[in-house]
Amino acid sequence: MLKQNHSMKQSSTELDGEFENVENVILAVIRLYLSYELNLNKEITNEEILLNISNTKYPLKKIQKCFEYSSLIEFAKHESDEKIFYNLISVAEDLINRK
Repeated sequence: MLKQNHSMKQSSTELDGEFENVENVILAVIRLYLSYELNLNKEITNEEILLNISNTKYPLKKIQKCFEYSSLIEFAKHESDEKIFYNLISVAEDLINRK
């Protein structure tokens, strides 16, 4: 039984790592998408995007939240959170569907 619990815990940890990888990809997609939509046409930082996004059709507050979470992942090693994961997906879909 102890062996089975260990393997279940390991699987959960692997799943968390995969969530985190997907979150990083979604955040990179959001940054790259906005960079090209704002005609900046290069990889730029979150701050540069936020400086260029004011007075546009994009949801500034939602994007700021995504970038705040991005910083937490990168610097504080924040653990994956299902609610935040689905929020990132929602923001990405919203951006793409605004066209």
